[in-house]
Amino acid sequence: MSDEQSNHTGQAAPPAGVVFTCASCGHVQPLPARFGGRKARCPKCKTPGVVGALPVAEPGVDDVKLDDLVAEESIAEPAPALAEPVAIESEPSASMADVSDARRMFLRNPGVNLLAGVVGGGHLLLSCLALAMLTLSPGPGGLFVGHALALTLAPAVFGSLLLALRGRFPVALAGPDPSATLCVFLLLAAVSSDLSGRVPPAVLAATCFAALPAAAFVSGALGGLLSRLRFADRVRFLPGEVLGGMIAGFGLLLVKAWVPVLAATDPALAALHALPLDEFLPGLGRTVSAWGPTVGFGLALFAIRLATRSLLWPLLLAVFALGLWNLLALHSGLVPDWTAPAAALAASQRSLPAMLDLDSALRLLEPGLFQSVDWTALVSRTDYFAAVAAVVILPSLVRTPILESVSACDAQPDAQMRTLGAATILSGATGGLPCSLSLSGSLSLRLLGANGPLAGLAAALTCFAAWMYGGPLLRHVPLFIPLGALLATALAMPVSWLLGDARNPLSRKEDLRAAWASCLLVALFGPVLGVFVTLGLGAMLSLSRAVSGGGVRLAQSGDVFHSNVDRSPMEKRVLREQGGRILVLRLHGYLFLGTLYGVLRMVQNSLRTQPLRFVLLDFGAVTGLGSSAAIGFRRLESLAAAQGMHIYFTSVPLELEQHLEGLGYHMDDQAGVCRVALNLDYAMEFCEDALLSEAGLLERHTESLEGLLLAGFPEPDLVPLLLKCLERVEAPRNAVMIRQGDASDCMYFLESGRVRVELALPGGRLLRLKKMGPGTVFGEMGLYTNAPRSASVIASEPCVAFRLSAERFALVQRKVPQLAAAVNRFVVGLLAERVAEENAKNRAAQL
Repeated sequence: MSDEQSNHTGQAAPPAGVVFTCASCGHVQPLPARFGGRKARCPKCKTPGVVGALPVAEPGVDDVKLDDLVAEESIAEPAPALAEPVAIESEPSASMADVSDARRMFLRNPGVNLLAGVVGGGHLLLSCLALAMLTLSPGPGGLFVGHALALTLAPAVFGSLLLALRGRFPVALAGPDPSATLCVFLLLAAVSSDLSGRVPPAVLAATCFAALPAAAFVSGALGGLLSRLRFADRVRFLPGEVLGGMIAGFGLLLVKAWVPVLAATDPALAALHALPLDEFLPGLGRTVSAWGPTVGFGLALFAIRLATRSLLWPLLLAVFALGLWNLLALHSGLVPDWTAPAAALAASQRSLPAMLDLDSALRLLEPGLFQSVDWTALVSRTDYFAAVAAVVILPSLVRTPILESVSACDAQPDAQMRTLGAATILSGATGGLPCSLSLSGSLSLRLLGANGPLAGLAAALTCFAAWMYGGPLLRHVPLFIPLGALLATALAMPVSWLLGDARNPLSRKEDLRAAWASCLLVALFGPVLGVFVTLGLGAMLSLSRAVSGGGVRLAQSGDVFHSNVDRSPMEKRVLREQGGRILVLRLHGYLFLGTLYGVLRMVQNSLRTQPLRFVLLDFGAVTGLGSSAAIGFRRLESLAAAQGMHIYFTSVPLELEQHLEGLGYHMDDQAGVCRVALNLDYAMEFCEDALLSEAGLLERHTESLEGLLLAGFPEPDLVPLLLKCLERVEAPRNAVMIRQGDASDCMYFLESGRVRVELALPGGRLLRLKKMGPGTVFGEMGLYTNAPRSASVIASEPCVAFRLSAERFALVQRKVPQLAAAVNRFVVGLLAERVAEENAKNRAAQL
């Protein structure tokens, strides 16, 4: 078509084209001009690259073709000559790229998230009320009664707020940790004991007030520093049962601290400890009205917490108890006469003291307050500050991978620790307690349907509203509710861990013994010595298990590492191209949560370069599993489900196989994402068959031998002549085609079916050496040597093969030397390829 014709039709010239050129394999593909500068992925080797401009010469009349006049369609129409289109990565739209954090909050079901957040904030408020009760105990805690609830609400507000705005989890809550809160009050008791009787009361009060923000600042700053040193990755190598036992020990200490708190609420209870043993039980019976509601509510709340993971039911119980108390105690004239005993019991329970007097807290912050602080006394208690920091940081790091496995996301624990450290510093700036990640609160929000950060923001705002405006409402809250909640928390810490969380399918007897030992160490030796002895025990246990190293010993890709199955040349070519979708990781040593997270990172790094279909974890050299490794397996399972992969556990020892079955991973289970295979060879064969089936090759068993040989025979033109020299052989299932020890007199070309090569060992044992499918050759050494057969070849299914006897091959060598030379080159190529594969396997085994 001429230029005049083009102008006459009024059609504009098409835009200049662009081209994608792969820097790795050299693949070139033209694309429309609008994709210039876009990121793309090579369809051959999956290497990422950038679409660049295509050099275009000045067009002439002869360059115009009919195809040039076709209106350009969309990118969804690939060029017909290409087997696979270039994967163009979509550009981020301006509307999504500029989404602010505030708008991101409302992208996922805001109504459900808001409601769940309010419920979560109510549960946080109940926990804060319970921990604020520790200020009622005799000692320096009484100095903080006026703003006790503000001490505990500050970490809940700042922690949940920062996790919602900057956290890595879709849903997460934070607040005062019971262990850390108790440790802080024990620090105050130690400082008070050091200064009591030595300094004026004003100095003692100022020093105790300064200890609170100092503990928060030290914990937050230390957490930020350790996050820069990637401390979170190292904590994963500590046995989780030791850290859990430490938390359980603090639960026992909290039960011990709860007793004087309860006694301080009633003079009759305070006098019980002075009674002799024979009078103690009668006295306890006479004061049942003082402690009965507290213990009853606490045990009921404890039972509900053990029975359900949801925070809704404990909150409903507290609301019900609150409403019932107000009805019976404050409005006794409105209730029936038969409720008089209950009304009298309710009336005997006092309401909470003023715990949100913000004015009293502000009056403490006088300009001369810190000038009165005895800083020497605080420095002398550095061990306590270190223990507080350890109890603040370590539980959050232990809980982070659990939330990661549930949320199926990578929370980057070091970044998470910096976020919590910032929340702790902000809480300390307002005189509050340190902040820790709340595992039960975060998991419960998910159970309520929350799936976005709006839930955490709503919880933070609920606690903030209580902080600012909840003071007048406290007189309607009876003491037995927060005191009972404190008792339930104290009981749940050791019971739920030692009898529940510590027992998973990977738990071993020595793991449980370590948990009990760390629990007793903290309970007997206190927070300082107990914490550091426990950490030393965990470090020694980790060192003893990891002394020979553990983790990934070798990583291999399926494009170079293959199963012991001889494939046809066409199948080998497909596996070289697609085998990279199989990742083989050979594990060794003792596996901790940290080593499994190393496996997780290797899989994630592989996914950045090429999509994976199968991940094979070989346990042949694994010596044991830590109980916390169950979290790593769940995290791998979540990643596999999200990426459409399958994970195979191979060569699993019997003991570990039983543990994996407890996690739900069974031998020959083809329905789950994680599966257990007998050994690496069988798993590799299954994965290769799946890739070949996708390519449509496994269904080509009916193809003639001629078609199978054409892909790899050195002289394709001589294949028909070779077929005339072969003898057709049909073998039923389990037929012995070559017997070990027999004379070598022929070779076979397999047209259909599969055979297995077996080696007879002393004692009657059989070892499968390899498996062979259509298009492969076996017994070829029978043409060149008179040595006995070194192994047996047995038909795994009905087979059709073609036999070339030594006599016929000798005749071919005399009459058709060109064909004989081609056969020789074909056999030499097969042998060279097998030797190369065996050398590669031997090198891999020595690494």
